[in-house]
Amino acid sequence: MRTEKNGKERTYFPLVDKEDYLKFETGNFMKLYHGNSFLSFVNTLYDGKQLNDDDIEELMKWVKERRT
Repeated sequence: MRTEKNGKERTYFPLVDKEDYLKFETGNFMKLYHGNSFLSFVNTLYDGKQLNDDDIEELMKWVKERRT
C-alpha cells in the first residue's frame, strides 16, 4: 500500500492490481485448504447439495473450454 498524508488525514492506495491479488490469495487458499485440488474445492462447495442440469452443463462447458 502507498499512503499520502494530507494534514491529519492519511489516504491509502493499493499497489497491487485487484485481479493479481485475488489470483494470489485464491492460490494460497487452494493450497492450504484443498491441497491444490480443484475437485476437492468443488466437492466442498456442493457437498450435500443437488446440482441441477443447468449447473452441470455450465460446469462441463467451463471444463471443456479449458481443455482446448
